Amino acid sequence: MEEEQKKQIAVFRFGVIHEFVGGAVLDYGEQERLLEQKCARKWQIPYSERTRISRAAILSWIKRYKDNGGKLESLYPKDRQDRAMGIYSRWTLPSTAGSNGIKTTRRKSHRKARAIKAAKYFRRPHEHVSDIL
Repeated sequence: MEEEQKKQIAVFRFGVIHEFVGGAVLDYGEQERLLEQKCARKWQIPYSERTRISRAAILSWIKRYKDNGGKLESLYPKDRQDRAMGIYSRWTLPSTAGSNGIKTTRRKSHRKARAIKAAKYFRRPHEHVSDIL
């Protein structure tokens, strides 16, 4: 991803979180209401087909921004290593895998990934905006 694209995404993310990290002091109820509104809203996210932003994403942007001293660069998207691997990414097997007796279905690995994500979700206590702010 180009530097200019990363900057545009970071500016968008800052636009989403600016009420939380700006100088205004919001009480817990206002923070929760504002976060709920932002999650319910449809967005035009740069370089993405998605239109919604999750609560966890917004909270992580707030935390990253604050932890890095309010630097815009902290909101840059992280580089993904699996995209650079081409056809041998972690989600695909070489075409010879089936002939070597390796099952090439993705169904089981997909279920495992979902189970891991669910375990991580349930293990972590629910984060509140006030924990970050």
